[in-house]
Amino acid sequence: MLKSGFSLNKLVSTTGQPSPALKLEGAGFTVYRISKLSKAAQFKQNPDGSYDAVSILSAYRKDNYDNATLKYDFTAEGQAIANMFESSTDTVNVYNATLTADGDYANGRGNGWMPTDQPAEYRLGEMFTNDEGIFRVEGLPYGQYLIVETTIPKDVFQCDPFIVTVDANSPQSRFTVPAGCVITATNNYMTYNVLDEELEGYLQLIKTDTETGRAVKIANTSFALYKLDDKGNKTRISMIDPASGSATKKTDVFYTDADGLMKTPEKLPLGRYLIEELQGPEGYYNDPAYSVEFEIKSDRVWQVVGNATNDMDEYIVTEKYCNHETLGQLTIRKQGNVLTDYQDGQFIYTQDNLAGAVYEIHADGDIATPDRQGTCWYKSGDLVATVTTGAAGQVDEVKFSPTRTQATYDFLTVSHDGTKGEATVTLPLGKYTLTEVQAPYGFVLTSRATLWNSAGTTRKTTLCWRKPLSATSRTATRNVRIAL
Repeated sequence: MLKSGFSLNKLVSTTGQPSPALKLEGAGFTVYRISKLSKAAQFKQNPDGSYDAVSILSAYRKDNYDNATLKYDFTAEGQAIANMFESSTDTVNVYNATLTADGDYANGRGNGWMPTDQPAEYRLGEMFTNDEGIFRVEGLPYGQYLIVETTIPKDVFQCDPFIVTVDANSPQSRFTVPAGCVITATNNYMTYNVLDEELEGYLQLIKTDTETGRAVKIANTSFALYKLDDKGNKTRISMIDPASGSATKKTDVFYTDADGLMKTPEKLPLGRYLIEELQGPEGYYNDPAYSVEFEIKSDRVWQVVGNATNDMDEYIVTEKYCNHETLGQLTIRKQGNVLTDYQDGQFIYTQDNLAGAVYEIHADGDIATPDRQGTCWYKSGDLVATVTTGAAGQVDEVKFSPTRTQATYDFLTVSHDGTKGEATVTLPLGKYTLTEVQAPYGFVLTSRATLWNSAGTTRKTTLCWRKPLSATSRTATRNVRIAL
């Protein structure tokens, strides 16, 4: 059986490194006989009988993949791994010795040709590049082979598989020289330079409601992006502004779309980054404490999406930027005239806070979550909470509607300062009605209540918060006095 081989030089194609390209150690390759691949019937062949590389790659390429998978996955093609027959065990061992841990790694690393359960048959194990980025294969029977990168070094992409043709034009090696032949083996090889693209990626940011866990579907939330050095110093990043229509105009402000997504217009090289919100959307407040630090690296969760426009893969890392909803804090103070004295035949009354008043808060219309996902905290008419004013030093009682799940109220806080006749409750922004359902002992129910909305105007029995009072304050406080 006529045999030969080839040599491979593994290099890194970088955007930030000067020539020459970096040599890449530890890249693993598996050699497959093309005719034995399970999808061989799908491959196109040229008039000379050679295989068309594009048709092979199309049959195995994945448009979308992530950490757990390869772009080109040949794990089910074990039957096609290169094999050979060789009667001289010594010849095999001499070659393998250049690959083992006890050898000089002259031809790379790996197990080389490994015996099968058939006499004189060997199968080629996965081959790894040495510290010079090189491995050399000897002993391949004449034919066409597909060379697939099956172990990907850190921080680079998998290279595209490529075809190697081994024939009479290939340089001779120790396997190609028959025993007793006067011809000696050469040290020449068909050499292939294989480039791995250094990992760069796009950032995809999802603007997220902390309370609902969903994306905030509001456009034009603005962000700034920074590169962090080893000491944590930050440098603001500018990129091409796609909205300008110019190929040169840059921007350092990046915006979400109507789905709450922001994707950087350019790739980010390996490294650490910081993203800060500049202006939160309506219904939320921004705080530097919510800034997101992330890193572009190969050993993090990522996905790759094929770009049909330019046939380039897009490595995407996804981060969430969470914000709390802006809430309204309602303080109810129950006041009435209390008998305090009797003078000169007259009862003396003094206005005082009253304990024991019970109020129901209902939604006056649907109270929607501000993430624009079409969900509601409360539907119109829902009982939101029952509030009871306490005595001096007594904790006020606020009971949220038992028909709602606990998760609904995990973010709603109730504050108590022990003030007589005063109760405080925190609510989502929206419009509410407040109804006294039980008066303190000795008093009658209040027939009407006057509440203040966010604009400062008065309304009867309604409370309305439509917008946050401040971009940096989570709660807008409204003090409401209920008088007899």
